[in-house]
Amino acid sequence: MKEDSITKILSVGLVIIGVGFFLWSSSVGINSTVGEPHGFRQAQTAWGIKSIREEGMDWSGKTNVPVLGKPWSIPLEYPIYQWISAKWASLNNITDVKAGREISIAFFLVCLLNIFWILKERKINTSVALSTISLVAVSPFYCFWSRAVLIESCALATSLASVAFMLRWINKKKKVWLIGAIIFNIIAGAIKITTAAPVCLLEGLLIIEKLKTDKAKISKKWLCWACII
Repeated sequence: MKEDSITKILSVGLVIIGVGFFLWSSSVGINSTVGEPHGFRQAQTAWGIKSIREEGMDWSGKTNVPVLGKPWSIPLEYPIYQWISAKWASLNNITDVKAGREISIAFFLVCLLNIFWILKERKINTSVALSTISLVAVSPFYCFWSRAVLIESCALATSLASVAFMLRWINKKKKVWLIGAIIFNIIAGAIKITTAAPVCLLEGLLIIEKLKTDKAKISKKWLCWACII
């Protein structure tokens, strides 16, 4: 069904309002400390940011974060989010907590773009896709937690990117998109495996769906690579 111009304009307006509301609400308390729900986890992440900013990034993934005592490092996640936040704090001369909040917000905005891309790859019309991301943007859950000093937005953004790349590969059958999906899956898994694992399952189901509904042949070699994800 074709979309009329009025519907498109209204849906764009909804996105502007939704994203505007998100940016306003997420800015509330952006200069506050991490003394809020799950403050212990935010404090741990902020400590990782501080450690990287002061001592530099250890590319083996170690951070000087006192979780359970010496030797002060447990490989719970690869500190990509912490490294980006530390760089942002140094570049703008702001606190580690504020930098962490701003980077978390930025990653959530990337999530919105990825959701739109995913919906378009699923042949959802533009107005519905825009209306969907506007609803996600005004969700109180995301408005609050997307400005927390946590890795969640970063992990979700990279996981959604892998889904978008996978759908693009399924639709276009160009290897570069599959390679992109694999790379983003690896990054997402390194950041937070519990976020990446369900996404990998989803991608497997999408491939099965395509094989059942599309008579076009997909290279067995590249299908195997997709399954390895």
